[in-house]
Amino acid sequence: MPLAFPVIESFPRAAHWTEWTYAPALNPTAGLVGLLHRLDFEHPWRDEAQAWCWQAIDAGVPAGAHTLSEVLVFLEHVPERARAEAAAVALAKRFEEMPDVHLDPEAPGYGLSPLHFAPTADARWRQLFTDAQIEADLDHLQRSQQHDGGWPVSWEPPGETAVLEWRGVVTLQALRSLSSYGRLSLS
Repeated sequence: MPLAFPVIESFPRAAHWTEWTYAPALNPTAGLVGLLHRLDFEHPWRDEAQAWCWQAIDAGVPAGAHTLSEVLVFLEHVPERARAEAAAVALAKRFEEMPDVHLDPEAPGYGLSPLHFAPTADARWRQLFTDAQIEADLDHLQRSQQHDGGWPVSWEPPGETAVLEWRGVVTLQALRSLSSYGRLSLS
């Protein structure tokens, strides 16, 4: 599946959503296949796409935090557990070479941090990060809370409405992570 189709050109969208989004890729195909497995939804497309994803993963997952995120959803839910675990460990060895995977929470620019991949203490891929990486990310997350109690959006949205919509999502994700890792009591 491609991330989007050319019809988006007629509507407001993030500046980075351009023609590259029209080519089939692991992002979003791997994530979709993983979620279909999670839901135990059987369909011929899922099985064909799963084979395509394994072939793409075996050929080498391209650098990119969002592609990595989708591949980890796939690896979390596909039935071939030994193969999936081995692929996840192999991918973790490449985290440092992926410019938009921010293992250092103070890294400049946009990127995804360990808490994106392991948002809760019991997350499947928590094992791919050191305690120091998670703790540093949690410290940064706590420091990032804004005066109104919410958290900022870390990318350039297409407009103010998108900021308002996404700040709520980002804030709920922050509260969920802080609570799960014992940094905040929600009771």
